[in-house]
Amino acid sequence: MLSWAAACGTDASGVAECRQIEQARCNAAVACGFPDYTECRRFYRDHCLHGLAVESVNSVLVDACVAVIERAGQCASEQPDTAPGDCPEPIRTETEVATACDVVLQPELASACAFLEPEPVPPVPPTPTPTPTPDAGGT
Repeated sequence: MLSWAAACGTDASGVAECRQIEQARCNAAVACGFPDYTECRRFYRDHCLHGLAVESVNSVLVDACVAVIERAGQCASEQPDTAPGDCPEPIRTETEVATACDVVLQPELASACAFLEPEPVPPVPPTPTPTPTPDAGGT
């Protein structure tokens, strides 16, 4: 029975880090019109069992990301339609982002949270189809 239990384990990494980030998002999302904080936390508690889909993550990156999400939530609570760069503590983003709530909903748009977007896997080139060669026998 022990071997069966071990087979059901997970090799997920970054579970605690995922939960920190998602808890910050759930807190901040209240200011963006998502009132069900408890349901949000319950969902991400389980969702984060898969870990983070990034190569490496450390507490410095996670703490900086959480701080940005918290600032975005604070900014949204004061002015929901404020652009991240116009918040009292401006939030740097990788691309143009309309509102602080967009950062809460998609934290990977913020420069401090860009590590959440895994590197795209390069496409595999198609295998060339061999060209048929004519028979040497002339048939």
